Amino acid sequence: MMKKTAIALGIASMAFGAQAADLINTADNKLELNVDVAAYFQSRTSATTGVVTSQLTGNGMNQIQLRNTKTLPNGWKIIGQAEVDYDPVGDNAAILSDDMRIGVDIPVWGRIVAGQFDTFYEDNVNEVLGFWGQGDLAAYTYEAPSSAAKGKHLQYYNKFENIEAVLDATFGYATSALTSQEVSFLGTVGYKIGDLQLYVGGGFLPTYYSTGGTATLPNFKTVNNSTVYYTNTSGASATYKISNTKLAANINQVTAYSGAIYAYSGAAVEQTMGDVKLGFSVMQVNEGAANQFTQSSIGVNYTLAPKAIVFLEANSLGATNSYGNAFEFGMKYTF
Repeated sequence: MMKKTAIALGIASMAFGAQAADLINTADNKLELNVDVAAYFQSRTSATTGVVTSQLTGNGMNQIQLRNTKTLPNGWKIIGQAEVDYDPVGDNAAILSDDMRIGVDIPVWGRIVAGQFDTFYEDNVNEVLGFWGQGDLAAYTYEAPSSAAKGKHLQYYNKFENIEAVLDATFGYATSALTSQEVSFLGTVGYKIGDLQLYVGGGFLPTYYSTGGTATLPNFKTVNNSTVYYTNTSGASATYKISNTKLAANINQVTAYSGAIYAYSGAAVEQTMGDVKLGFSVMQVNEGAANQFTQSSIGVNYTLAPKAIVFLEANSLGATNSYGNAFEFGMKYTF
């Protein structure tokens, strides 16, 4: 998924960070609550027809998350996490389950959790160029190819000094009859050198998923306004912070069922000046000899008060997306 909220950050450590509120914080029990509430104006332009659609919404940016960590006498930690996604602007809008986890963290041996959540690879490799974004999608360029692999999810995570190792497994099906189970694997390795963070990873995705008992093919992207389904993905990313400047870069590719390979590479920068932050991303798209172009996004946000941010962001995605570009202006508050 494209959204990045205060809740979604801190994936590697499975912790909220500075935004969380501790309801209980003892030596063996920690209960945390985090709420994101946001509203924004969004305008999107169709890449195929040029039609502009505009709306006032909160979709994709609002979560309520409750997380508990229980530490046992032997050092093991039991992890439970529940999160719902809601739209504060829509009247009687549906409340949906979002980031759910249950698992155990064992010293030395690592952490394993089950639930429905984004893969580590997606958050730290594919979507790294949108790290500065505050809105739902306008800060992002190429949509992450592993975003469909969320439900029926197992993840193993371990860290050895400066090295991280993560394996995400998602349960799907090999056939549309949903009778032959297929398990996908996305592996990611990270290494930190001072202020430089590196990640490399890849793997393959299930061919089909079950949506209410119906076979679906969610691993797709739009190339020349045609739907292309893919099965393999791989890539690498790097982030570096120096003073008030943060830099990011990534390369990734996907392999379509047809065997065609589509490649993407880009860079991003965020500059902090007091309460103001400026962000810019650019990506080069190579989807065959007849379909090569550049995507970009730009944004600015201002911190009105601690945890209260006003933002303005826009992108230009070209014909790879059903919408050619997006513009968002709004406010987000975390408490």
